[in-house]
Amino acid sequence: MGKRGAEAIAAAIETAGVAGALQSLNLSANQTLTASCVRALAKALPSSNLVDLQLAGINVSAHACGVLAASLPRARRLRRLDLSMNPFGCEGAWGLAWALPECHELVDLDLSSCEIGDDGADELLDALGVALSAAACLAVCPHLARLDLRGNKIDKGHALAADPRVSLEFQRPA
Repeated sequence: MGKRGAEAIAAAIETAGVAGALQSLNLSANQTLTASCVRALAKALPSSNLVDLQLAGINVSAHACGVLAASLPRARRLRRLDLSMNPFGCEGAWGLAWALPECHELVDLDLSSCEIGDDGADELLDALGVALSAAACLAVCPHLARLDLRGNKIDKGHALAADPRVSLEFQRPA
């Protein structure tokens, strides 16, 4: 699928709004998608009925990830987001971390193999409240049940490893 196809899908999702029947969209492995496609999807998300959005391996940049992250708190139905295998690194993780506490419906976030290092992990740690007590952690981000960070560049001893919701296996050298 190319840029025009993805933008047409985003426009249709936005036009249909919550009355739309589409609940799951998988655009993974479409290397021809551009940042403007991600922006169009981000714009459509808040008014959509999407529950599951998969954008794995579409070359999402840090900037595009930030635009998408900014729309997530308004995406009231989105429960699963797969951004795995995108090279947005720590900068993209920062945008997602800042939005995460406001994403009350999101329960599953896949950020595996996204070039995230310790700086991005530190922001995610703050967003999840892992450094706080277990009770406070649940008060900060109780909705998130799974955060997949496998295959990144995070130190294996990072404090995120203490959170049972987080997968840190198979980290690559920084």
